[in-house]
Amino acid sequence: MYQKYIAVIGALLCGVAVSRAVEDKMVLQPGPEGVDKWFGSYYNKQGVNNGILRVGGWGDYYNSLIKFDGATQTVPGSFKRAELWLYHFNTTRPTDINMWLLKTRWSEAPWDHANLAGYYLGRYYGPSIGSGWYGIDITSSVNYWRLAPSLNYGLLLTPAANDNRYDEFYSSDSSSVTLRPKLHVIYDLDFKMPLPGGKAWKLTVEAGGKANDGIDDPFHKGTTYYSLDFSPWSVQASGIGPMYPETDAPVLAMEGGKVYFVGNDPGHPNGYHVKIDHGCDNDTSSGFQTVYSHFKSPPLVTKGQIVIQGQKLGIMGNTGISTATHLHVTAYFQGTASGEGTDPQLNQLSIEGRLIKDYKLNSLSPSTPIFYPSSNVIK
Repeated sequence: MYQKYIAVIGALLCGVAVSRAVEDKMVLQPGPEGVDKWFGSYYNKQGVNNGILRVGGWGDYYNSLIKFDGATQTVPGSFKRAELWLYHFNTTRPTDINMWLLKTRWSEAPWDHANLAGYYLGRYYGPSIGSGWYGIDITSSVNYWRLAPSLNYGLLLTPAANDNRYDEFYSSDSSSVTLRPKLHVIYDLDFKMPLPGGKAWKLTVEAGGKANDGIDDPFHKGTTYYSLDFSPWSVQASGIGPMYPETDAPVLAMEGGKVYFVGNDPGHPNGYHVKIDHGCDNDTSSGFQTVYSHFKSPPLVTKGQIVIQGQKLGIMGNTGISTATHLHVTAYFQGTASGEGTDPQLNQLSIEGRLIKDYKLNSLSPSTPIFYPSSNVIK
């Protein structure tokens, strides 16, 4: 019992670093439920919904309509920009594209586009000759829809020329599933410590596996991840006063996202644990994910649940392959491995403004505790 009254003598407190955000994205790529079609000014005036989108013409004009219902959904971090991606095919004589932000409703039903009106956004260079992905920055449009979701009527794409020039793209009804239109919503993530703020928490294993007991842990650095271990011992964020062993320390979401896995088996190597995708797009093959392991009891969230930064996920514990109460937290970035055996994006990931790879033990005396402050707020 006397331990909780030991003053922080010989311990080191790392101060708060400058905030550094990292970029992630949510990818929306609807299937047949997507809303898009093309129509002509003379032929096919009623509208065509046949797996392609056409922009161009030869005497008449072919125009395309597209709308992403998910464009206004909440993103985990701070919205940054948005990009429309269309896959063009067999392009031989491309045309530049004029784009309009629509202010009137339409649907895929025949003729339900007769009274279109909108705001002109500008002229964009057309796709290159051949086939491939064609991107347009639509940040201003998505930002407008996010401010007024009820006004999301989509976009109109019209040709800048109709002298036998055509751009053809796959639509959301295409049988080429991976080539359907995509909306990339890009945002900044600002990760916080996975433990309550107002305190600084004792690091016991750093990224790379160096532990304060002198025994290296091999599960702390891989080609797509870094891991850290924190014990239940904490001090006041100011560094003044005693250090305490916390009882039932809450484990918090480091940033907003979508729960894509909940481990309810205490016998699993990770014990009770939670996995969060910070892309919120059901695609864990790209972007950032975080994993929180060894909870004391079953997690407090469910698979598919959207969580916000600071949301309580569970209680620090000792389930799974674990020898003492602690939190094992892992940050993943799925992509092309390079650099120091990890992705460049992962090497840029910071927690509380400090790069995750810079969460270090005392290099001169690993047994001397180092505490890292948190500003995360329990939600």
